Amino acid sequence: MRVELQTVKQYLNGCEEQYTIIGGTACELLLQSHDFGFRVTKDLDMVLLIEYLSPDFGHKFWKLIRDGGYSHKSKSTGKNTFYRFTNPASPEFPQMIELFSRQQDEIILPEEAVITPVRQEEAIYSLSAILLDNEYYNLLLSADTIIEGIPILSERELIPFKAKAWLDLTHQKENGEKIDSRNINKHKNDVFRLLSIVNPSHPFPLPEPIQHDMKQFLLCMEKEQIDMKALGLPLKANEAIEILKNLYLIDQ
Repeated sequence: MRVELQTVKQYLNGCEEQYTIIGGTACELLLQSHDFGFRVTKDLDMVLLIEYLSPDFGHKFWKLIRDGGYSHKSKSTGKNTFYRFTNPASPEFPQMIELFSRQQDEIILPEEAVITPVRQEEAIYSLSAILLDNEYYNLLLSADTIIEGIPILSERELIPFKAKAWLDLTHQKENGEKIDSRNINKHKNDVFRLLSIVNPSHPFPLPEPIQHDMKQFLLCMEKEQIDMKALGLPLKANEAIEILKNLYLIDQ
């Protein structure tokens, strides 16, 4: 395990039920646990499980941030937000930590909101989090696993998260936002890499909104160039797409 992940594991010891790692780091740990290679991921995507957050987690997380010497991104109003932490003073800490959570019912947000406060039993620390769709958050709640002491999202559930990320970034780029194509393609490639460690003989129905996203992703993949050989997979792209359709019970 990389030293940055060992650092996070050490600082958040005892809080494993209060957060889950998703994104590239989850892919890295999952694939490496099956002896597959994977790119080194500089950022750490962490979902806060607000139902289980305790003041102890807040203390430990902020000690991680303070000891790491992180700076944090500010809102356009100039007020500090605490959803992205970057540029640690020590290489033993992740280069970037991003926090995700779900929208909380008791907090009224405009429809276009992408940031939500993260509440704890004690208002000691003012964490904020990138807004995570409730459907995806609920899927995550029942789908984490522990690898080398770090809670991460399981591969079967991580695939729809990666598909959603590809859809969102593709949509943003089509709308004129400056999105690096490499950042889009990595999510697409991760979907097919993760397929190599999923058991396709156990179909997994998705909640309707997520199933719709997955169906849209697979429709797009039928038109995409996917270099399966470069991904180290002994399948043709159309075969992999068909496996994913059957796995998630996607109608033709």
